[in-house]
Amino acid sequence: LADWLGSEAEITVRTAPVRRSSMPVTVRVTGELAPGMEANIVSRLGGKVTAVRFNVGDSVPAGTIVANIHSTMLAERTVELRTAVAAARKNSESKNELVADAEKRLAKSRELYQQDLIARRDVTQAETVMHTVRAEAELARANLAQQEAMLAQVHRLQALTRLSAPI
Repeated sequence: LADWLGSEAEITVRTAPVRRSSMPVTVRVTGELAPGMEANIVSRLGGKVTAVRFNVGDSVPAGTIVANIHSTMLAERTVELRTAVAAARKNSESKNELVADAEKRLAKSRELYQQDLIARRDVTQAETVMHTVRAEAELARANLAQQEAMLAQVHRLQALTRLSAPI
């Protein structure tokens, strides 16, 4: 090392604290700009475009709503199904009230039969009425569930009216 340094045996080193700084740099390039990713967005639902939120060439984050579609058929179907659900709910409630009433009548008939005040035929008739009303109530509940499922399906279809950026 002494031969390499020559005659000096010591090297003087000074340190300075590191400071962050920025310096402007201008770079001139030529070429063509092209998007990194590009996607065509197509509606899976027919209808009228009611809103477009971006212009061609705008940068759009993934998942952002870029346009809205209005489907008259879907809007009409939603109104129809809401009305049908309300009617089915009212029908189901009235059938449940009829079941409760039929059960009370059956209990009263059984009590009167135990006291030998009515014939067995009257108890059998009350049981038949109660079973019939229960079946009607079950059918009304099934109809309500079906109408609610159809309305939920229309709500999922309405989600397709909002077109979002896939990438």
